Amino acid sequence: MTAVWHLIPLLQAHHSLEWIAWKCLETVAARFLIVWLYNSTARSLFAAVLFHALSNVSVSMFPNGGSHYDPAIAGVITVILAGIVAFCLGRGGHRQPSSGPASQFTPKPPSVH
Repeated sequence: MTAVWHLIPLLQAHHSLEWIAWKCLETVAARFLIVWLYNSTARSLFAAVLFHALSNVSVSMFPNGGSHYDPAIAGVITVILAGIVAFCLGRGGHRQPSSGPASQFTPKPPSVH
């Protein structure tokens, strides 16, 4: 639903359907990152809003108000970053506990009968 919100303004700006499709991919991946950031910072709305604002401002940092911005490149980079976050950091920004050999030496709490 996040990407749908942006469709009308992107169409009104006369972007091609390919451009819009890549922008939608970036938008969905960025949404994942914003939600992860919010959850990983003890539900800091400030962190989520700051990420979104910096994302918006970064486009205009290209020469001539974003004239060299390519949503295909930005989309791929954002998807890769979201993948790294999802598979390496997981929920809460921390690595998931391993179930490998080292975890068998972790002391277990005493069981209550």
